Amino acid sequence: MPMNTQNQVDLRRFLVGPNDCEVTGIAITPDNKTLFVNIQHPGNWPYTDKATDATPAAAKVRRRASTVVIQRNDGGEIGTA
Repeated sequence: MPMNTQNQVDLRRFLVGPNDCEVTGIAITPDNKTLFVNIQHPGNWPYTDKATDATPAAAKVRRRASTVVIQRNDGGEIGTA
């Protein structure tokens, strides 16, 4: 369903990526039960308890792009109540 001025109040935040990332390549299966989201160039991986900390340039852990797979716990369609 396209968003317009009548239904935009129904929008809810669904996904937040790591600092400095690009959320790209969103795709959903034909049955609307699995969503694939690509995360590129994460800036604060690995996670620390300080959300503002970025991985230091000298870190030995390489930041990695990833594909996140999202499904509902009840097996239902994504985006339905």
